[in-house]
Amino acid sequence: MIIMELLDNLIISSHSEEYKIELFKGDLTDMRPNEEVDILVVSAFPNDYIPVPGTLIGALYEKGISVSELAAKKAIDLREMCSCWLSEEIIAQHPGIQFKRIFYFEPLFRGKPVQVVGDIFRSLTPILGDEFSITKVAMPLVACGNQGTPVTKMLPPLLDAAVHWMSFGIPLKNLKIVSHSTAQAMQVQRVFAELKQKYETLVIDINKEKAQNYDIFISYSHETST
Repeated sequence: MIIMELLDNLIISSHSEEYKIELFKGDLTDMRPNEEVDILVVSAFPNDYIPVPGTLIGALYEKGISVSELAAKKAIDLREMCSCWLSEEIIAQHPGIQFKRIFYFEPLFRGKPVQVVGDIFRSLTPILGDEFSITKVAMPLVACGNQGTPVTKMLPPLLDAAVHWMSFGIPLKNLKIVSHSTAQAMQVQRVFAELKQKYETLVIDINKEKAQNYDIFISYSHETST
């Protein structure tokens, strides 16, 4: 088992609640019980669920999960409006499968991935919380595999969308963004470091607004596991 390595984290405090975005390197199909999430986000081309070796869909297939079969009986289909669909609950046999459902992101239904990545959080918002008991989500760097979007272009809008929606106080308490390789993780860390100044500036601006009865601030911390 590959140990999930925590690279960075971002804490968002809003409405007296804390929300955490964590950046990891590891294998989303081989997690430990203490890394369990409610939903795994998967991205690919529209209606393309072929388990190609080396892809996340391929890795899921090797662990006994057929995305094609899940697609045939979707729990919720929001692709026309938000490029996403939610699977029924998964009963997995492999111990590394530490999620209950798959949330599928098919960006080319509506546009380029970097333009519509906010659809993930827009789609999740109405199903988070009570009905499905969803508060923890994990995802890879979406659309950065066979879809070919560079990590340097995808991470900024992905992180911006996550911060935007979580700062509104949606029930998503924990988001794990996971790089699958050392090379990708190094790129992601560099991009995150470049974004750090933006979020530190945002802290200053929002703290000024707090004096006018706003209750939101964002803090950044860096942590590397050994």
